[in-house]
Amino acid sequence: MIFRILITIYLFSTIFFVAAPVAAETLSNYPKTVGVLLERYKSERHTTQEYRAFAEKAVIEKHPNIAYLFRAMAVSESIHAKNCRRILDDLGVEVKDIPRQDLEISSTKENLHKASAEEIKEIDHEYPSIIKEITPEGNETAIRFLNYAWQAEKQHRGLIRKLEAGTRRFFWLLKMKFRKKQATYFVCGTCGSTLTELPEDKCPICGKPVSGYRAVEMAKKR
Repeated sequence: MIFRILITIYLFSTIFFVAAPVAAETLSNYPKTVGVLLERYKSERHTTQEYRAFAEKAVIEKHPNIAYLFRAMAVSESIHAKNCRRILDDLGVEVKDIPRQDLEISSTKENLHKASAEEIKEIDHEYPSIIKEITPEGNETAIRFLNYAWQAEKQHRGLIRKLEAGTRRFFWLLKMKFRKKQATYFVCGTCGSTLTELPEDKCPICGKPVSGYRAVEMAKKR
């Protein structure tokens, strides 16, 4: 048992960021869950920073509504990161600060294409895989909140399809559509659910009261 714990600690130390010493019971009972939460925390933090940068680029290029979409998605991703961090804290895993990663920022058209590909990859492949991986360990909190994140990403499906259509040949049509129609994005503070209209009484993903939603602020024009 001690050998298994030491090996697990060594494997975690190879991750991009380093977690402080972990309780032996946590490593013994939830080794895959901890590994997934560490990796998702790093990934969600990076995506949050990336979408904020994409929003700033869209503002510079005079696409305020596309910038607003990126801001809303960044808020949602930041909530997913916070949830991963909170669960890790509850498990006794002290996570050190993550060094800021380099961001590749292109034109808004290319940024939309990249975001579209990344979101669809998460929805169709990454979340189903990691949830299947950690389910046998039975940490209900981690399973529940990762499912919340997955469902929140699925809410972007309609937007993602529009982005896919607009990031190639007909980008100018997408720009015109976004400029004509102004949406307001609301994000649930518990699960990251992202909607353009508030539900009647509760969040459709986590079931929390609708009062938990907050309207995302528009990016400032330059």
